Amino acid sequence: MNRTDRPVSRPTLDDVDPPAWTWPPPVDTHLVRRCHELRKVPVDALGVEDLRLLIGQEIALPVLLPLALAHLEADPLAEGDLYAGDLLVAVRRVAAERLEELPGEVDVRKRLAQIEVRAQEHQARRDEPWWTPEEIGLTEPDADEPRSGR
Repeated sequence: MNRTDRPVSRPTLDDVDPPAWTWPPPVDTHLVRRCHELRKVPVDALGVEDLRLLIGQEIALPVLLPLALAHLEADPLAEGDLYAGDLLVAVRRVAAERLEELPGEVDVRKRLAQIEVRAQEHQARRDEPWWTPEEIGLTEPDADEPRSGR
């Protein structure tokens, strides 16, 4: 086999976000096992649900946030296994806490702000009600405001 016949290696999170993880003990939770499995998947093969899960666990954020933002720019309400917009919620939660630690923070903030505006516009055109920051846990609800029955 010559050099041109070899398959091109597709990097995984273990490759681009060292150190590589060892496999978890069998007693770990499904979430822990799934995160370990996803670190072995080529980065370019990670789907919306994979990104939502990994970002929610704050794994490899410098690698995964740009991928998530690209998905969200194409579809601001991109959804994994939970609901429309669940990837945006995961990114927004992490961004609120950890964004200043990441390279390109200002660019990420601008892109995220544009995505959020587009998400609200998309949601306004749908039949479902738009979720509020309070309902998804991004802010504390106002004690004087009545809670919706949703």
